[in-house]
Amino acid sequence: MDNYLTFIKLFFKDNKKYIFASFFVFILWILLYLFTPIDENIKKTLIQQTIEYVQTIMTTNSFELFMKIFFNNAFIWLLIVLSGFLLSVLWVFFVFSNIFIVWLVLTISIEKVWLYHSLLAILPHWILEITAVLLSLALSFKITNLVVKKIWNWKTVKIWWELRKTLLFFGWFVLPLFLVAGAIESFITPLFLK
Repeated sequence: MDNYLTFIKLFFKDNKKYIFASFFVFILWILLYLFTPIDENIKKTLIQQTIEYVQTIMTTNSFELFMKIFFNNAFIWLLIVLSGFLLSVLWVFFVFSNIFIVWLVLTISIEKVWLYHSLLAILPHWILEITAVLLSLALSFKITNLVVKKIWNWKTVKIWWELRKTLLFFGWFVLPLFLVAGAIESFITPLFLK
């Protein structure tokens, strides 16, 4: 257990610039969204999708829902981490399209009191999931930085060793965040929605 905690602590310390970059981009996108008016058709569509999503949560077997959510998140965000080899550019927009959806739900929930209850039910897992998403993006930034350094022929870059540490961090820290978020969404959120 001490080795695990030491590894995680050192990884955070060594990679804080990528984590800060990921959170900085997140804040920029949120600020951008704050000043973007939402079209009424988008609001209606989002409200309908939220209702359908809540109904899916309420009617699907909790374990089946958990497995679907967890494996979907694990696969997609592992691809995002590995997209660092493609310089992370396209995945930034993919990641923050998800944040845009969160922002839309928050904005609409403020306007529609009936969504407030649903928002409270969904918010606990979002906190963990968005943290895992931003850490995945930070890992992608790290890999991009390593690739760029290797292209410029930095002899000191040990890309395979750093990739191994990155994937270990993803498996030991980010995946458990997705696991807990999926468990909350599958087993606890339906209790709040009843």
